[in-house]
Amino acid sequence: MGIYIYNIIVVILLGVLLLHMYKGNATRKIYFSILTLQMALIAGLRGYDVGWDTRNYVWFFSKAANYNLKFIFTNDVELEKGYVLLEYFTSKISTNPTVLFLIIAIFIPF
Repeated sequence: MGIYIYNIIVVILLGVLLLHMYKGNATRKIYFSILTLQMALIAGLRGYDVGWDTRNYVWFFSKAANYNLKFIFTNDVELEKGYVLLEYFTSKISTNPTVLFLIIAIFIPF
């Protein structure tokens, strides 16, 4: 719970310091970039017991690591093929599910 309180405090302090002291588009871009990075880190580095379905994502990730591309395209997998491909390619980078959570958290704002 402490990380969320810290996040709210940082959002408010940065907003006061950056947005009210310095006017301009560049300042807003810096502010929102910092907040986006902060939120992505909070979401991506969460524990496996946070949320209702995080453990399911970990389980599906470990299954996708054992697939091959032919199996993904020719068989009926439990999830959407695009998401299974994301899990598959992420598992080639690292077998740690936290890497998958970070990649998802970084690309959600886009």
